[in-house]
Amino acid sequence: RKYKVLGLNPFNSSRKRMSLVVQCLKDDKIYVMLKGADNKVMKRLASGQENQIKELKRALEQYSWNGLRTLVMGMRELEEDEFLEW
Repeated sequence: RKYKVLGLNPFNSSRKRMSLVVQCLKDDKIYVMLKGADNKVMKRLASGQENQIKELKRALEQYSWNGLRTLVMGMRELEEDEFLEW
């Protein structure tokens, strides 16, 4: 799929994350994509995903025990009015 970039909040050390808003050229849906430090991104996960959160925490812990650094990524669809407000 191809996307058009509509907005960008670049990474900075205080937010410890970056956000990108894109529009899919195939269906015109708008998405926000986020990547950053696990402690910052995990706070923004949608409710009702407890099993996925538990699995993610387990994986992050395993990576940290192996001395690896991690980034967490997320994405969700935005309604047009949410994007305009952003």
